[in-house]
Amino acid sequence: MTTASPGVAFYSIGENCLGHGVLQRHGVAPLLTTPFSHTRSNIDYATQLVETDFVDMLTPRFLHHEQRYKTRMPVHSLYTCEAGLYEKSVCNGFEFSHHDVIDDAENRASYLRKAQRFLDGLSGTGPACFLYHYRLHRTQDIARVAAKLRRFQELCRARSGRPISVTMFTQRLVGSDDQRRVEFLRPDGIPVAVLHTRHKWCGTDPEQFWGRVDDDLFARMIGAFEFHAATAGTF
Repeated sequence: MTTASPGVAFYSIGENCLGHGVLQRHGVAPLLTTPFSHTRSNIDYATQLVETDFVDMLTPRFLHHEQRYKTRMPVHSLYTCEAGLYEKSVCNGFEFSHHDVIDDAENRASYLRKAQRFLDGLSGTGPACFLYHYRLHRTQDIARVAAKLRRFQELCRARSGRPISVTMFTQRLVGSDDQRRVEFLRPDGIPVAVLHTRHKWCGTDPEQFWGRVDDDLFARMIGAFEFHAATAGTF
């Protein structure tokens, strides 16, 4: 399913793999893989990584293995985040969920390329749209995260000669199919899509975990965000 037309480069900036997966299966192109595409992270970690040009992303003294989800995961301990603002799985250190950057030299080299690709993208041409997935949890604060995304956008724009838009999506659970919809907000000037869904994007069912049950809503979201990025802020 293709929903975005050529011209806008999309980047996923967290909080997990879902954002990149949604963009990929909807045929968004160009879609560029970054250090945030397949990790567990949050906008605080992302801001610190970009502010420092990813210089310590692979520094050995900040990396260690932890047993998570019955898997030995590489975790980065340098970066900090605001307590209580994020779902617990994305605020316990910057997690390399699918790539062992400690023991595997090829994975380390891959992440160096991803970091350089992100930095090179800031000086690219044409509009770019950074998509942030704010995971549903009990103490969500969309306005607070939007303010952080605004700062991230200003940071990237200060280093860039291209139009950069930062956008966010999250979800609200509803009780019936006729309540499913996309609600668009703009706190602090950041376009936000709140998808009103029947199922939380998690668990063991891949249709729910990857949000495929809500692909109709994602199509509307991507179209709106692409239009926003392509028209320099119209939303």
